[in-house]
Amino acid sequence: MKQKTEVRRQKSEDRVKRQQSSILNSEFWIQNSMSHGFSLLELIVVMTIIGIIAALVPPLMTHSLTNLKIKTTVKEISASLRFARNQAISKKAPHFFLLDIDSKKYWLSEKPQPSSKSSMDEEKRMRNVDLIKTIDDEIEVEGFKSNRDSEKTIKEGVVSVEFYPQGNSSGGIIFVKAKDKTLSIDTDIFTGRVRILTNED
Repeated sequence: MKQKTEVRRQKSEDRVKRQQSSILNSEFWIQNSMSHGFSLLELIVVMTIIGIIAALVPPLMTHSLTNLKIKTTVKEISASLRFARNQAISKKAPHFFLLDIDSKKYWLSEKPQPSSKSSMDEEKRMRNVDLIKTIDDEIEVEGFKSNRDSEKTIKEGVVSVEFYPQGNSSGGIIFVKAKDKTLSIDTDIFTGRVRILTNED
């Protein structure tokens, strides 16, 4: 009986020693790892990954920002066209959307397209300055295609879309571009409805 008790005590002591040894080994490994830090290979791998991410992010952000700008510009022009149509219907008088392709400005008027540069400047002065909007520098107005001459694209000067009290219009398509992305704004001649079209449409 006494011998069995002695055996159990010995086993218990051996188990405690093994646990203590395991703990000491773990502490040594942690201290050793902390003192040595990262290896050169690990640092090279991490720096390479950071470099790849840094190279990819700016172009993606620039592309996204350009897409946002052209979409915003097209929506604002479309909103102005729709507002001109609503004004023509509510006031029962023709209203005009005018676009200066060269200066990239557009505005609304109850008068038709001015016949000269000086009369256009006077027309602008008569208008509330808030109603004259400027298109962002990164956005290009590629041109305007009138329904009167669908084969020709006007690339300079002042163009106009006229809206009538019945809701119809003179129609036309405005082409807007930013880098490799082109959108167009189509005003229907019969209904005066305004649609935004992509390259695929």
